[in-house]
Amino acid sequence: MCAIGLYANINAKVRAMLSQLLDSEKWQSMLSCKDLPSLMAKLEGTRYEKWTKNTTPEEFVRLLDKTIVTESAFTEKRIKNFLSGTPAEIMGILTEEYDIDQIKRGLRCWKKKITFEKPDPDILSGRHIIDWDIFNRYEIPVEELILSLPMNPFGAALGNARMIYKKTQALFFFEVALEKDLFRRIWLEIDKLSGSDKKSVQKLFGLQIDILNIKNMIRSKFYYHISPEMIEHIIYNNGANLSYNKCFDAYANFEQKEFLAKIACTPFDRLSEILKMPDIKPAMMLIDELLFELFHRQIRSIFSGYPFTMGVPLAYVMLNRWELKQVRSLAWSLYLGAEDEFKPYWGNNPAIKK
Repeated sequence: MCAIGLYANINAKVRAMLSQLLDSEKWQSMLSCKDLPSLMAKLEGTRYEKWTKNTTPEEFVRLLDKTIVTESAFTEKRIKNFLSGTPAEIMGILTEEYDIDQIKRGLRCWKKKITFEKPDPDILSGRHIIDWDIFNRYEIPVEELILSLPMNPFGAALGNARMIYKKTQALFFFEVALEKDLFRRIWLEIDKLSGSDKKSVQKLFGLQIDILNIKNMIRSKFYYHISPEMIEHIIYNNGANLSYNKCFDAYANFEQKEFLAKIACTPFDRLSEILKMPDIKPAMMLIDELLFELFHRQIRSIFSGYPFTMGVPLAYVMLNRWELKQVRSLAWSLYLGAEDEFKPYWGNNPAIKK
């Protein structure tokens, strides 16, 4: 584990970066915008100002997706360099989510037989060599595609999901397999930690795994109609509140609203309130809001607790990712004229409420 002196240095750097995030007043100001130029003006004086200088709204929104991912990946790789040993490895594995996002995109292009544009190295973890050209070889079978990713964890994860994909032809199982393996590898590193360090990281990732499991089960039951015997492929291990057995019992024995009621245990009690809605689709949006709010509550707890742990830089990473995605969603909704459909979580950033 890192020495307290090193964690104190990292904590100071993270707190400095935290101060650059948007506060509640700025969020409220941005949410009042009616068009993209007004939003760009509101971003002046924030860390996003450099994205808006000497550019048109069309150029701003066209480059926004790549800019946000580049910024996020750069920040996380920078934080990794502040760390050493197991904490650095945990952060490094976490940056592989950017590789996974691009592999998912590549798989969709391969399946649809459309051109896959290779990702810029700046938006990747840089930890593994990947043959991106393989996703443009539409004629090859899935086995050959998987074998083109040797000597890295992504090929192994896809191999584990090969049979279920061939049975269902659903890329969803490949996507979940990649994420399950990433969290498996993170948890192996977490087990090497001890004391407050281990406790803070377990709480953060344990709740995140619960949330991913709830989302995966909802998608599987309501949209993919996956049978109970197949849910072993979509449930991640090491959830903080929902064990595999509880997830399986809820999924296998209950339908729709009853299923959600079954998983409405602490801290997800408020799921039962949402179930009173007559239409399940808007209920799903509210469930998403609730899950994010719960996750941010855990982030707030970490920032207000013992500061010399790996939980502090990890909590900042999660918060930074959330803000970047929210800025993207707001910008695109204004650009497309769909601002009335944009529903930010509680009207501001819940993790930095005063």
